[in-house]
Amino acid sequence: ALLSLGLWYLVLYARRFRKQVRAESIEAYEIVQREFADLQISLRQQESLLRESRRTKKLTKAEAQMIEEIDRALQSSQAKVEKEIKDVTILTRHNSNS
Repeated sequence: ALLSLGLWYLVLYARRFRKQVRAESIEAYEIVQREFADLQISLRQQESLLRESRRTKKLTKAEAQMIEEIDRALQSSQAKVEKEIKDVTILTRHNSNS
């Protein structure tokens, strides 16, 4: 009787934990999207300010390359973080079917 009560409690605890992880995963995904979007906006604003500070309104080759590298790094980082969050979400869904 005590063993079945313990197993029942363990199952309830695991379900509650999975729901919490799923909810946190969704929240983390939304935050990542919002924060990386803000970083992209900030990068574009800084690029614009740099262009406006020039008489020719053009960036140097080095500046343009630096901005593009930062942009690619941001996109790559966002994709990696989002993938990990999705992996956690998928794991909690698969385990809840067991």
